[in-house]
Amino acid sequence: MHKFIGKILSAQQISPYVSAILNSSSTALPRLQCPALNVERYKSLQAKDSTYFFALNLRNCKDILPRLLGSIVEVTKYLGVNRCALSIVEGNSDDGTSDILSALDPYFKDLGLVYYYKNSEINPAKGERIKRLSQLRNLALEPLVKKKKDVLASDDTTVLFLNDVAACAEDILELALQRRQLHADMTCGMDWTYVGQDPTFYDIWIARTLKGDSFFEVGEDGNWNSAWNLFWNDPSTRESFEAKSPFQVFACWNGAAAISAAPLMHGLKFRHSLAGECYQGEPTLLCKDLWHRGFRKIAVVPSVNLEYSDEKAADIKKLKGPNCQANDAGTSSTDTPTTAAIASHRDAHVEWQEENRCKRECINITVQDDQKTFQRPILQTPQSLFHIHNILSQCMPMEVSRPPPGAFAPAGFGGGSYGSGRGGGRDGRSGGSPPRTCNYCGHTGHYQPACLRLARLRAAEARVEDLLRRFWRGCPCNYCGRNGHWQSSCPCLACLRAAEARVEDLLCRYNALAAATKRPTLALAPPAPPAPVVEPVPTELFVEVAAPSTEVEGSSR
Repeated sequence: MHKFIGKILSAQQISPYVSAILNSSSTALPRLQCPALNVERYKSLQAKDSTYFFALNLRNCKDILPRLLGSIVEVTKYLGVNRCALSIVEGNSDDGTSDILSALDPYFKDLGLVYYYKNSEINPAKGERIKRLSQLRNLALEPLVKKKKDVLASDDTTVLFLNDVAACAEDILELALQRRQLHADMTCGMDWTYVGQDPTFYDIWIARTLKGDSFFEVGEDGNWNSAWNLFWNDPSTRESFEAKSPFQVFACWNGAAAISAAPLMHGLKFRHSLAGECYQGEPTLLCKDLWHRGFRKIAVVPSVNLEYSDEKAADIKKLKGPNCQANDAGTSSTDTPTTAAIASHRDAHVEWQEENRCKRECINITVQDDQKTFQRPILQTPQSLFHIHNILSQCMPMEVSRPPPGAFAPAGFGGGSYGSGRGGGRDGRSGGSPPRTCNYCGHTGHYQPACLRLARLRAAEARVEDLLRRFWRGCPCNYCGRNGHWQSSCPCLACLRAAEARVEDLLCRYNALAAATKRPTLALAPPAPPAPVVEPVPTELFVEVAAPSTEVEGSSR
């Protein structure tokens, strides 16, 4: 028994993680429950000349380690640990992920598994994000490409590169099997996120169809309203997807990929965009370089469905079904597949297109990152909130005497603060008592910079800006620490919605004052039209609207 005391976690805290990772049947920690491995299905992967290299970049993901690394250990035992190597690069974790990964070293040595673990100070949140992500991915591949003496590697080696997903052993093996059976250069699964009740395809910025389109149509303003309509303009691909049959794409990653080691062993690396290229993610650029080097057999295996948490992974598995059920005709998820069913599965075929039909590399999802406009989904919030602080400079710098009764009763708006649930919010505004006083200090017609409550509003606005910037840069969330989280249940979004509502309330009250004193009212400026390289939001938060000559009739929003 090896004892390891970490920098963050104690030996007692680390022990259950190690136990769960090394033993697939361990119940020391909660994790996604996976089906028993179908040993006959993947038997061809145990050929003596087959070698496998597992690569991962991890950060702040200790909760997913029992499932993710537990599945990898199960796969290496099945394939033969003497033919496998595992390389993990971790950095900047503050949840104990590093402690667990370090503690595994002697156990993996006892198991006979070649294990390379490296802690890196490279931080994608600081500086050029894609360049740094590329560096981290290349570090994970370093033992392979530098041909370390204890790594059995050749051009025929399969590289299994995984994100921090809740993957079952069969998910990993399925990608390797499909790469072998389809004679593919690269195979990927499908990764999902639950923004609401239904799953949404996650890797929308990376994945491209053969035509170069995203997997679903993204609105010009960056909305995901058509996320349900996958492959909307490609009937053939959509048919394969719905049948859970592999299909060729221009680029993919989707949470996990099985890649031929050949191009990697001969100089291919992850990289960032060069001058003249669209600003793209490093997996997209890797696929682009694969095409240029003649490695064009890239396929998505839609029976492999991944999520980034144990809880939601269970939901997606229940919805999509396990791999055996998806690919073995006439076999239930609990039955042992027949030889005929396995043979039918191995007959899966893709009509490979060798011609590069990708006419479109840039997808119109405008996001700001490192002074460059690139493609990434944005939050469903007014784009003008990016410069929300301008509202304070637009407010009247003076005390306003109490207006006549009724002057502060714009139609459809009620009083009360956001926190009370009445007024102040976009869903809570209905007729009611007129908003005669400041929500923040209680004074009538105040709204001066000296108001202490406005200082709190400024703090909320700063959080909004930070949230949006961090989301667009793909940074870890300030409030829950999860990278790429941003789900509806995340308290960060609750903070964002609350700040939005407070600003709307302030705007409403300001306009009521402006109308009463015959001043121009303010309205949120409309989003700027999409363009290849522009600020993704208008320069001004508000535009002037002609002063009304009578009572205010409605919201200026």
